[in-house]
Amino acid sequence: MTRRLFEAIGINTAWAVSPYRHVSALAWLALLLLPAALLVSARSVLAADSGSAVISFTNQRKVQLTLNTNVVNFGPVDPGSEVQLVGALVATVKSNTPWVLTATPQSNLRSAAGSEVPIGQLSWRVGSAPFQPFQLMKPAVLSQGDRTAGTNVAVDFQVLFKWDDPVGDLSTTLVLNAAEQP
Repeated sequence: MTRRLFEAIGINTAWAVSPYRHVSALAWLALLLLPAALLVSARSVLAADSGSAVISFTNQRKVQLTLNTNVVNFGPVDPGSEVQLVGALVATVKSNTPWVLTATPQSNLRSAAGSEVPIGQLSWRVGSAPFQPFQLMKPAVLSQGDRTAGTNVAVDFQVLFKWDDPVGDLSTTLVLNAAEQP
């Protein structure tokens, strides 16, 4: 068997008279190197190519608003008094672009019976700024900022009821909007 292998690869086999004869060191070396030579020649025959790809995406402009509550209730209010609710509403803004947070009252303070109190008797502030009265259908700028992973804006409210205001439950809808700054 060894003799046929050597003959197949062109090694002189005259020395191998019988299969039991000692194999020379040179023959063993040839046997050890043969698989490596075949591997190298096989690799040089394999085809290969390479390429590249461009990976791209568009990071969309995004402004996100969450509120800690959707109801702010002053409870019973005595006429002739100012009642404040500190931190009554917390708006959290997340944005990857400069943003502005506004609040717009949709109506005067109204009762179910149709009575109204001017919206200007409801005021707002952020931080230690003075209270500012809301104006009907006019956005009040509560806060603004740059990119943020989360900015909390705590809004305080104050209501003033006069002795000649109608009695009963009064409410309005306040629309908060976080948007990209123009």
